[in-house]
Amino acid sequence: MTKPKLLFLSSSNFGAQVLQDLADLKADILLVTSEDKSKGRGLNLQPNSAKKIAQDLGLEVVEVANKTEVAQILKQKDYDLALIAGFSYIIQADVLFAPKTKLKHLVLHPSLLPDLRGASPIQYALLKGYKKTGICLFEIEASVDSGDVIACENLAIDKNDNYKTLEIKLARQSAKLFKENYSDYLAGKIESKPQKGKVSFTKQIEKTDGRVNFKKETAREIFNKFRAFYIWPGIYFELNYPSSIKTIKITDLALKNKKLLIKKVLPEGKKEMDFQSFLNGYNFPLDLQNKIIYPK
Repeated sequence: MTKPKLLFLSSSNFGAQVLQDLADLKADILLVTSEDKSKGRGLNLQPNSAKKIAQDLGLEVVEVANKTEVAQILKQKDYDLALIAGFSYIIQADVLFAPKTKLKHLVLHPSLLPDLRGASPIQYALLKGYKKTGICLFEIEASVDSGDVIACENLAIDKNDNYKTLEIKLARQSAKLFKENYSDYLAGKIESKPQKGKVSFTKQIEKTDGRVNFKKETAREIFNKFRAFYIWPGIYFELNYPSSIKTIKITDLALKNKKLLIKKVLPEGKKEMDFQSFLNGYNFPLDLQNKIIYPK
């Protein structure tokens, strides 16, 4: 029997982990991903993590530069089904179905839809202090993350999870969920169902979202922000001086007895240091005992 042909659309770490776990899938997989980008001091072109995994697995890779090129691939390629997992480009309304099978393309989304639709569901689950989240496999629609659901599964969030650890857990669960359902979906044995529940949305995370305000935010809110922004953008605070503003990044943080235990910081233009050394050299407020555990 001929293996199904699967287009896998991804350009993210989340998608890379999913692709890695689909290595044993009985399908011919082609990765559609974004072009290499300039990174580092030398601004050398580097592939995203999904492309790296595809190359390691010996898969065919097609690079695209915009949503128009994505649409061209989806119209021209001979394939049975497309799966989207952390992709850079929006899929246009005229290419929501596979030309060969007339099946809708599927999306893996790391939240329990319709909660946390949009670009940053993993970060928002941590920001909101959720104790559980999940993954949904659904049929793509023109409007964001609104399609009918094939299957969803819950996932408990550990109190020590951060963005990196939670992303890996969700990606691995996503691959498992897809493998359990894709053959039946291809065979027309699965009936998708409309999403039910309260709709909420997330937004694209920006660098300034990492700024903390010790006066206005609770210790729990700051710690959740640290967990959510662990990879990027991180969290930071600012110290005002007569001639400048210094940005201080918190690089190691814990929550103990409902207070912040700041272990390490990275002052602007300096090397990483422990919190005690930082206090010895910087004018940091010492009246936040209700939120911060100061070194003795």
